[in-house]
Amino acid sequence: MRRQRGLWLVAVCLLMLSACAQPQAAPESATETAPETLTTAEVPEETTLPAASELPPETLAAEETPEESTTPAETSEEKVMFKTQYEDPVIPENITRVVFDYDQFSGDKFTINAIVTDISADGARLELLKEVRPMDVPGSFRKEGEFRLDAEQTARLLEILSSYDIKGYSRLPGRGSSNSPSRSVWVFEGDERYVVSFDAIFPKTLPPQEDIMYYELFNFFNDRISEEPGWEKVRSENLEDPRENPAYGERLVEHFGHMVHLVPGTGTLSEDWKNAQIDYGDKIWWLEEGFTGTWVQSEEDKKLPSITNESAKLTVTEDGKAVLELDDEVLEGELADQRFYKTPVGIHLWKENGERRLLSVSPDRDGDYTRLYLSCYPGPVPETQFTPINVIVTREDPAQEETSMEENEMEHIPTLKEVKAINEPHGELQEIEWSSSSSGMMMGSYSSYSVRLFRENGELRLEEKSMPAYESVTVKLYSADETVFEKILGITEKENLAAWSYLQRDPKLTMMVYDYSSSSQLTLTYDDSSVGGWSYVRKSIDTEAATQQGGSDTLKEISGLLQECCSDERLLSEETQPNPYASGTPIMGLGTFTGTPESKEGQTGSGSIEADGTWTCGACGSSGNTGKFCPECGSRRPE
Repeated sequence: MRRQRGLWLVAVCLLMLSACAQPQAAPESATETAPETLTTAEVPEETTLPAASELPPETLAAEETPEESTTPAETSEEKVMFKTQYEDPVIPENITRVVFDYDQFSGDKFTINAIVTDISADGARLELLKEVRPMDVPGSFRKEGEFRLDAEQTARLLEILSSYDIKGYSRLPGRGSSNSPSRSVWVFEGDERYVVSFDAIFPKTLPPQEDIMYYELFNFFNDRISEEPGWEKVRSENLEDPRENPAYGERLVEHFGHMVHLVPGTGTLSEDWKNAQIDYGDKIWWLEEGFTGTWVQSEEDKKLPSITNESAKLTVTEDGKAVLELDDEVLEGELADQRFYKTPVGIHLWKENGERRLLSVSPDRDGDYTRLYLSCYPGPVPETQFTPINVIVTREDPAQEETSMEENEMEHIPTLKEVKAINEPHGELQEIEWSSSSSGMMMGSYSSYSVRLFRENGELRLEEKSMPAYESVTVKLYSADETVFEKILGITEKENLAAWSYLQRDPKLTMMVYDYSSSSQLTLTYDDSSVGGWSYVRKSIDTEAATQQGGSDTLKEISGLLQECCSDERLLSEETQPNPYASGTPIMGLGTFTGTPESKEGQTGSGSIEADGTWTCGACGSSGNTGKFCPECGSRRPE
């Protein structure tokens, strides 16, 4: 009997493995609920594939060749990285048919269903369906058509497919469901078919390799209708290259008085990185953010509209336990271990009878837990129905909390040592710019000065732009010395200068002036595409903040190097441009000044020049300056 039972278990396991190895059913069209449906193409009996329906003559464009796709190809290094996910990657060679489905349902809905057949060296036949359903427009727009891919476009499609281990991907396990866009690709090689399922669990990479593959395929097919007449209503933007999304790299942000890192690969769907997971390391987030204590519903809180309860009290202890007392109810729970950027705090609470509530907690002000909005609403199904919760509570000792938050913010102004320790990789340094400007009611306001080191047609150039108050703008272009660039590059790498962009001014050291303002920045521009970021990344350093933290020597060294290029023998061109403030400068309380003051040619700033040629600024006291303008406040060099 025991032997029979063992044989029976083996048989069951073999049946389960056999079922897992069976070919997956082909996907139905992502637009099956639309008024029009796609007909079924001729395929093996066990498969049902989406196909374009018969088309009226006016929709056919068999002989027209759409504009060539400009989707960038995979680099050889990236191909190797992806293919090594499997011990023996095999690429389909004699591809006879390709089916691609992409259904994006987050935000504006758009769908592409593409079927490629009759593939040969001369080209291929493409049947394409595109549907767009904008969020702010009722209804949807849907169109089908047939195209002829020329030899070059067909070769490009096969190149994209050969960049990925389609056969290996078809063997990936599935999760059964997915909250991500519904995406799949079917590749036929003779009688064999390889299906990359919508729920396939890919090996983890940053960025996800499946996102790169679907990005290339979507843009390839989307480009076919980019300029095709009659397809205007269903056009949509191409997908962005996930390799250029900075969310997959290092990100340092300010959150509740702290400079914190966001976990790479989280918060990728939003430009402001909302919902990205915050990396607190081995620290406890609610202790770091000061989210502990007791909050009660005050009399003022009860006066606000839409309040659902007469009394409310929330208590959060240092071990993460939470108790919510609402009128005569008590709910208990605990905080989640993870904290997410720019999102309310979610607390799972339970009543004594086992009912569960997910409480949403939002601070009244960013970075301040003095006053909280508590809300909880029922779900759409009957078993989740309950009385909504919508109350406001205030910390029992708000004065003490405001003081502690203020002290916390003062404590966590990042130091130069801290930001220099930030590991934030960058690609090639493209440009260096130093700029300063002033505005307000003081004499000499509405002036600006900048020097910009950049490359033009492979040659290193420096542009100097000077705009004295009420005078014309002078723009000079110089040829720059490569050794200057190399020296500045060495300084940026040695000092991790790009990370200085995270420095902040210390309010205790910053003088407040209400009728005048001046600023000075050093900006580094990088091409981070080689490290998985954007191709144009600017890192701006507040020179006052850097000076407060002890970085003035480094700034003066860079300023001096830039000024070396501003010599008459290197001058290539000079032009004069109109001053935007000369014809009407706003004067606070006095309207607009339209007169032209006396020429300030030759007018110099205050201060003193030392024997070694350096000078001290009379406006801010900065000493050891070598350039034409003060690197800290932008004042002109005295003569």
